[in-house]
Amino acid sequence: MLNFVFVVTEPSSYGERNRSSMKVNFLVSVAIFILVTVVSDWKYGLVLGFVFWVVQYFKSYRWDKSFITSIEHKDGQVMIKYKNENQQKEISGNIEDFKIKKETAFNRTRTVYLAIYFKNAPLLKQFEIGDWNEKVFDKIISEIS
Repeated sequence: MLNFVFVVTEPSSYGERNRSSMKVNFLVSVAIFILVTVVSDWKYGLVLGFVFWVVQYFKSYRWDKSFITSIEHKDGQVMIKYKNENQQKEISGNIEDFKIKKETAFNRTRTVYLAIYFKNAPLLKQFEIGDWNEKVFDKIISEIS
């Protein structure tokens, strides 16, 4: 039977990932405020900057929330270890219980992520961060599927 193990070191804690996202979101919101204020009125700039920040806040929270630390496929069994915020979790089951796909979201840029379903229910989304990238997603899908 085919064996496959993929282990990733978390590049930063949930709090650090979230703070980093918030800094970027804040800077872009300020840039929007300044740009709109110069072109139009400061009130419009304030509203647009705030709306952008709120939308990005919820998106960043969702994206930064989970981080897969390992995926193991051995003798028809799959075990996935991940962090939900800072809490370590794991789930395991038969290979048939899991569906792993690479999905794409379009927002400011093209964003690729690894979507993991367990018993046809969405379980995790791993976005490109640290060692996670599109090539790794493709390798995991080809090894496990």
